[in-house]
Amino acid sequence: MRRCVTHKPDSLFGRGLVSVSTCILLLHTACEYAPDRDRDAQYSSEQLQAVVDEYLKDKTNILGTIVQVDVEGTEAYRAASGFTDSSRTVTIESDTKFIIGSVTKTFTAALVHQAMEKGQVQLHGPIIDYLPPDWSAILQKIEHGDEITVEHALSHRSGIPDVTNSETFMDSAYLASEVALKPLDIVRMVQQTGELEFTPGESYDYSSVNYILLGGLIEQVSGLSYRQSLQNNILERIGLENTSLVGRTYGSFDGTLAHGYTAVGDVSDDGHDVNVEWAHAAGGIISTAGDLIMFYRALASGELFDDAGTYQQMCELVAHNESYGRGLEVIDDPEIGLYYGHRGSFMGSRAILAHLPEERMTIAISHTYEGFSMSGPADLMKVVVQSIRGEAPTEHNELELEGPEILADSSNLVVNQDAPAKGEWDFAANEEWRLDRLGHLPLRMVGHIHVDDDGSLYLLDRGTAQIVVLDADGNLLRSFGGRGDGPRFAYPLDMFVTPSFVHVLDMGRSGDRIKTYDRSGNYVETSDIEGGVSPRVFIDDDSYVAVRSAPDILDRPTHELLEILSLTREDRSVLMKFPAEDKLIMEVMVPRGRYILGEEDINIFPRLIVHFDGEMIYLGRSDSYVVKKIDRPGDERLAFSLAGRERQMLPHDYAVNLAGRTEVAGTEMTGETKQQFIARFPERQAFYTKITADEQGLIYVFVPDITDFGKQEIDIFSPEGRYLYHATLELPGGLERIRPLEFRGEHLYALVKSAEGPTFLIKYEIQRPVR
Repeated sequence: MRRCVTHKPDSLFGRGLVSVSTCILLLHTACEYAPDRDRDAQYSSEQLQAVVDEYLKDKTNILGTIVQVDVEGTEAYRAASGFTDSSRTVTIESDTKFIIGSVTKTFTAALVHQAMEKGQVQLHGPIIDYLPPDWSAILQKIEHGDEITVEHALSHRSGIPDVTNSETFMDSAYLASEVALKPLDIVRMVQQTGELEFTPGESYDYSSVNYILLGGLIEQVSGLSYRQSLQNNILERIGLENTSLVGRTYGSFDGTLAHGYTAVGDVSDDGHDVNVEWAHAAGGIISTAGDLIMFYRALASGELFDDAGTYQQMCELVAHNESYGRGLEVIDDPEIGLYYGHRGSFMGSRAILAHLPEERMTIAISHTYEGFSMSGPADLMKVVVQSIRGEAPTEHNELELEGPEILADSSNLVVNQDAPAKGEWDFAANEEWRLDRLGHLPLRMVGHIHVDDDGSLYLLDRGTAQIVVLDADGNLLRSFGGRGDGPRFAYPLDMFVTPSFVHVLDMGRSGDRIKTYDRSGNYVETSDIEGGVSPRVFIDDDSYVAVRSAPDILDRPTHELLEILSLTREDRSVLMKFPAEDKLIMEVMVPRGRYILGEEDINIFPRLIVHFDGEMIYLGRSDSYVVKKIDRPGDERLAFSLAGRERQMLPHDYAVNLAGRTEVAGTEMTGETKQQFIARFPERQAFYTKITADEQGLIYVFVPDITDFGKQEIDIFSPEGRYLYHATLELPGGLERIRPLEFRGEHLYALVKSAEGPTFLIKYEIQRPVR
């Protein structure tokens, strides 16, 4: 059967930084051990250590790393690198204990399944029937709270919001670390939100609160504390001597613990004194790589259960959930294949425990960090697996470089001087809609718009992961999507509306996907996108223009390609190529990774501009005032330029001010990163940031003005490429930073940010000159 796997960023002790999405073919029986396979007897721990050292050599923000591999039930290979804390005096060893974060959830799920085997719990029974009375009383006060089943909690389909991501929680857990937060306090925070994210069972959304509730369930049905139940039913049962539930703080742990560090304000903190008692059954365990391997071995072999089929049940996917079983993640990675397990991230530490059933390989990896890093244990795991298999690392930088250079000389180039032949063209703002709430529907980050011929609008709200449809008067017609698996989104990045469909680019960890809906919002299908492919526009109901490059921007090829691809991958044609070493995006360099700044926040950097008007494709590079119009086969139909335009100089403090308000991973940039950012800041401005065309064939080129965020300049060209008009779009008072713009009929629609934060949609009447 065909399955689509999706992952989203986690809560505080969740599974990673960025989402994963990959469509897969799998049988549930893949969860079981496969027949033995031969492996290269020459592979050794020394070779693994060399692989790990090579991987880490330029990743200075990873403080410590532990890797252990079990093959076919036998401890096979170990490696360790780095130090236990920031003093860099105590070396990490393969048996050093570390924080496992959400890998704790698999331990909790195992305890719940043991209780089901004993008849103490029913999988589809309401969870309130198995909770302590004060816990149940809280859920009963929440609408639909009494409908949450044990299975809903195990598979993150309860609809319970993850309050461990809320500001209220952060203030209590970190800024007031002396507060002794307990698991029940987290449940009370859920009550304060007043509602679930969705009706239980109708969707998937990862929430650590589910497993805090399951911890309460374990205590209620067993009559023991979670700690004692863990000790009796898992740790002693299979002999895990180096695994335990942390006390109130990590500072209370008596032993060598690998410390990670996170930024709390201006301080790099290892959370030594922060209360973590609340993490409990969702993220409170510390362990070693060896113990984690033993745990999974016992889990998959059935040693932890009375029924050998119980582990299989933990692997099974259920409705609205294509990435998470009942306590186990199910991931089919395009580079290494299917694996089961869990990831965790907490207090500057990240871990992964993964089992590859095809070759009976189990891997435990932990990283601790001293500063922000985009490199997670799953990335190293891929390298390790390929090394053990004797496979070369996946190469992403081989491109067939047929196709013309995007800025190659044109034989029919129309050269314009910087003086519009017909002068100025005015726009009058006649409607203004605030977009922080539409009726009952909150909007948090509207990023893309599409306007139909009848004036109805499609909005992509990335904050709530929804498509919102309005009529021509701004009234809400419908919305669809939301956060989750299946017909919902992990991280919606872009929206493409065609005559028959709405396509949404859903961003993932190892690859992106296109989710397709009909124009009424009914889900149609999910399509894979090849690694290194970034869609720009759809040119019909199936085909899209995309940039192809190496997915790892640290190892890009010398050129990138602009292609037309189909969702079925049956057709492919190359339109253009362009140098990859020229920055078409702006990134903040941080050790062990780069942080990409959103295009709507940066208007001055070179980038590739692509527009499709229903017949022709318009192309340009924002740092060269040349625009090309090509047909679908890639043949040039028009090229025009603007000569004599002077680039504006950046204010001397622009880079400094921008660095001060730019966040990396939710926190302000460190002093060192700010210095790198300012030093790398280009002393140039892009000529334009968007190209579009209207029904008459007029071509609009949008010119950023970074000295005045309250206006937008537009150069307007004839269908033949002649510079006709110049226009200045003035924003109403208090509004700044125009984002996407869309022409339709006699109106121009602009998404605009206010200085206070909310987004507005302004509908301008076009006072079109007579040609």
